Amino acid sequence: MVDHASHPRLDSFFEPSWMRGNEKHFRLWRSCVAEMIGAPVAYDYVRRPVAFDEMHPGLSAIKSLPFLEARIIDPAWRQPTAAERLGLWSALPEEPLLVLVLLTVPGGLFQARHAKAIAKRLDELDELIHFVGQGWHTHTHEVARQFFHALAKTNEDVRVVGSYEPSGTIDLDTLPSIAGPA
Repeated sequence: MVDHASHPRLDSFFEPSWMRGNEKHFRLWRSCVAEMIGAPVAYDYVRRPVAFDEMHPGLSAIKSLPFLEARIIDPAWRQPTAAERLGLWSALPEEPLLVLVLLTVPGGLFQARHAKAIAKRLDELDELIHFVGQGWHTHTHEVARQFFHALAKTNEDVRVVGSYEPSGTIDLDTLPSIAGPA
């Protein structure tokens, strides 16, 4: 029998605010974006070992957490590096939406310096995503566009935060690394 307190499952995202709610909606929208830009991506839950310090005694039983990770499924494409999976790109890729599509969540970071280019590309896909997604992704896409436009006006990066059931919110900044192998 699985001890769910020791093996929580990813339940929802709540930061940034446009991702609030069930992770399935974000995953499906992001899959649609990946398809539209021609990125051969599949999303998998990958359990990564974690260790919480004595400042988090209620979490000490948790030894691993699931993260939603992008995997390139075309051998002609290179896999993202561990840093890129976390949103830490040394330079903006030619296709800015790769930053969004390849981000490990929760825990990944949206860098403000890339937000303007991401927002511009989301704007370019706006009419098409409503058609391709058959209306299912309209709200998610609209609030994502608004988020990236607002983020472009700041200098503050935003980390994706998630909630795990039954543990609730877990501050991933306390973990040494969530990226796993490159």
